[in-house]
Amino acid sequence: MSAAAIYKISYSQGTTLVLTMELSNDDNSLVDFTGFSAEMRIGVKRGSSTVLVNPTTDNTQIVLGGALGTIDIQVSPEIMEVLSPKTYVYDLTLTSPSGIVTRLLEGTVVVNAKV
Repeated sequence: MSAAAIYKISYSQGTTLVLTMELSNDDNSLVDFTGFSAEMRIGVKRGSSTVLVNPTTDNTQIVLGGALGTIDIQVSPEIMEVLSPKTYVYDLTLTSPSGIVTRLLEGTVVVNAKV
């Protein structure tokens, strides 16, 4: 995998954060995530040790689709409520079965207030 892609997430307060991806290799075959783990960290600023929301494969808020090449992230409104309306930063890392850690995505999460 190459350098992290940059992606802006727009999130509406009071809803479930849902992100679904399907990844393919350069030859258009699907990436096989069998045995991988994943972690997403959402925080106030880059370099901070404070993580406000932390979906992972361990807490089942991230599900990897193995040979299907999919990554599904779902975080409940109850967990997301710690984020007030403003802009945060995030990254999404994958760890291979052999322990190689790769940053797949990074960017901002813009939280929009409820009406």
